[in-house]
Amino acid sequence: MISSAIEQYWKRRRCGAGVKVRVLVACSILLVLLFGAFLFTVKPAYRWVRERQADRWALEASAFIDEEDWKSAVPRLNKAYSKSPRSPVVLRVMAELYGYVDLKRQRQMLKLLLMSPKALPEDYRALVGLELRLGNLPEAQENLATLLEKFPATREDLDIAVEVSKTRKDWAQLEEYLRRIAEIDPEDEEILFELYGLQTGSTFEEKSRAAWERIYALTGGGDEVALKALRLIVSRDSVFPLRNEEIYGLMEAHPDATQDHIVSTLGWWHRQAVTSRERDAILERAIADRRGNPHHENRALFFWLNTLREHDKVLELLPKETAYSDPELLAVYLTALIQAERWEDLDRILEHEDELGRSSEVAFIKAQCVMHMKDRVADVMRYLEESYSLAMLDKRLAMLPHIATLAENRGHLDLADEIYRTMTTHSEMRSSGYSSMLRLAKRRKDLRTMRRICEELIDLVPSNTQVRKLAAYLDLLLGVNLETASVDVKKLIKELPRDEECKLMMAFAYFRMGDKAAAREVAQEVDYSKLTPSYRAIYAVIEGETGDVMRAVTIAEKIPVSLLLKEELDLIEPWLPMRRF
Repeated sequence: MISSAIEQYWKRRRCGAGVKVRVLVACSILLVLLFGAFLFTVKPAYRWVRERQADRWALEASAFIDEEDWKSAVPRLNKAYSKSPRSPVVLRVMAELYGYVDLKRQRQMLKLLLMSPKALPEDYRALVGLELRLGNLPEAQENLATLLEKFPATREDLDIAVEVSKTRKDWAQLEEYLRRIAEIDPEDEEILFELYGLQTGSTFEEKSRAAWERIYALTGGGDEVALKALRLIVSRDSVFPLRNEEIYGLMEAHPDATQDHIVSTLGWWHRQAVTSRERDAILERAIADRRGNPHHENRALFFWLNTLREHDKVLELLPKETAYSDPELLAVYLTALIQAERWEDLDRILEHEDELGRSSEVAFIKAQCVMHMKDRVADVMRYLEESYSLAMLDKRLAMLPHIATLAENRGHLDLADEIYRTMTTHSEMRSSGYSSMLRLAKRRKDLRTMRRICEELIDLVPSNTQVRKLAAYLDLLLGVNLETASVDVKKLIKELPRDEECKLMMAFAYFRMGDKAAAREVAQEVDYSKLTPSYRAIYAVIEGETGDVMRAVTIAEKIPVSLLLKEELDLIEPWLPMRRF
């Protein structure tokens, strides 16, 4: 009995010990699992805390950036970036900051940001806009395509797509994007005008005609789009031959149309008149409608009459006393006298030139007057310089192109160059100033000045492929910056895949760098018939230097050497033996 009790006691003890062991094992496993879970979650949690703290600093920095408080913004942003360099918020604010100081670093930040799955559509838009500013058209197009693929296209996205297409001169793609915007917002007449204006240039007559009809339908609104539509119509001849008078009436009735617009439309109508009787009737109507106006309101009419060489009518309508009261009217009056070749009258007027007053316009007309007086030709330069100085003094910037052109035509190239340079400092005439400087440098055959001007233009408008193309060509022609020029040409070929001259420039780059085999291989793919004389000369040089002497001579013989620059002529000279006979 006792032994049985003892046995049961030990049995219970053994069972209890087994339970304790199992409990102990279970607890141990649980502790291990909890510790593993802790280790697994603590690092992401710590990273999350760091990122939130970095984001808070970045947002604070962004607020300071908006206030242009750089001393407060930069330290916070540096702390945020060192804390969490991959945070989209931090990268976004870093890009915002670099947008003020370093566009290339801003580009790096935006590219890092787009690698994040949390990148937003506005991040893509920012990078596309930046690539456009930097002139990186292929990259802009690539990022735009990604944006439109990853996110539903918004009006803002399509507006950016329109800008990219315009910069790339991809008119088919531009038409598609404009059409999509018109579908989203069919009431936007600005977009409709742009779309229809593009379609007017279609090679399909039916499509072009339909587009012109839609443009015409926009002319009756009396708003800015209506004025744009009217101005587009009068910029082309023979669009609506049976509606010319009606279009003139619409322009005359438009509340925002200036006298310049109205007289320009008169000139368009007059230009398209079939018979001299019809032209005379238009002219008489224009004069009759304005005969009672104050003379200063008829300036545009007087200018137009002078362009038609209707100087007698100007002198009839504009009394000398009235002309002397207004520098612009006086310029018109003196121009009419020049056209009428009334040199004696002009000579008498110039004898008392102090009575004419001092203005840029009058000094310019004086220069034109003395050009026709053999004993006073030397005064042309003096009057041009006076006109230039008065134009700058009186802020008559519109006179600058006229003065510079006359100076250039008279051979006063230094003065012309100075005025063109001045034009580049004013945004509204910067492009024409640089173009004129380039033309003048080419006239002087000064390639290094041309290259320097190209560099300035590229800094101003990086997306201008034609200027970049000229800069690369000049580098290759001069034999300088060959590696850089080669890289630029490769980019240009991507942007202008159908440009045969760019392809030949690649061959020229290989030739300049001593790889004649590669030069010949690339040159063989160029369509020679599409090259200008300068590029044909380069083509002939490559052909001759890589073994095909007869073809080089044949090509060189047909090139008008008077059109070549000295450096081009020096290169092609060995392949012109037959010109010596």
